[in-house]
This record gives sequence, structure tokens and C-alpha cells, in this order.
Amino acid sequence: DKHASPFNTQIRGVNIGGWMVLEPWLTPSLFYQFLGGDETNTAMDHFSFCEVLGPEEGNKQLRRHWESWVTEDIVKQLAQSGAVNSLRVPV
Repeated sequence: DKHASPFNTQIRGVNIGGWMVLEPWLTPSLFYQFLGGDETNTAMDHFSFCEVLGPEEGNKQLRRHWESWVTEDIVKQLAQSGAVNSLRVPV
């Protein structure tokens, strides 16, 4: 179809923000635990998240987040929809 061809070569993507780069405004549920804390025990980014929680708890929470924020099933659904042909992964 000559009318569909221009759209077949266009990038139609979605941003997977908040998955590999933590930002409180995008993944607030991860940061609720720091509400009411002072600047020595409040996280605002990936580094301070791990610094405040410590290596074991920080790693535990991050792994749970990475495994659930974007799943293989979600990526398959996006691919099968035909509406998306690229993913943006901020790192």
C-alpha cells in the first residue's frame, strides 16, 4: 500500500524511563520510604538510593524493580501491537 509505506520506515517508539535510571518523579513508589527523612537519609537518585539503604537492601529493591517495571511480556505486547518499532532505554 503506497499510503502505508512512509509509516513503515518511521520510528515509532516508547520510552522505558524509570527502569534503569531511577527518578523520584517517574517511580515515586520506590522513594516513598524516604519521606520525612533529612538529607543524610533521603534518596533522590540511583546513587543515593543505594547509599541510604545499604548494598544488600538497595540491591534487593533494585532487582525487584528491574524484574517488574518492564517485563518480557510487555515488550512482546508492544512488538505485536505494530504501533511500536523501537524502545528508548535511558541509561
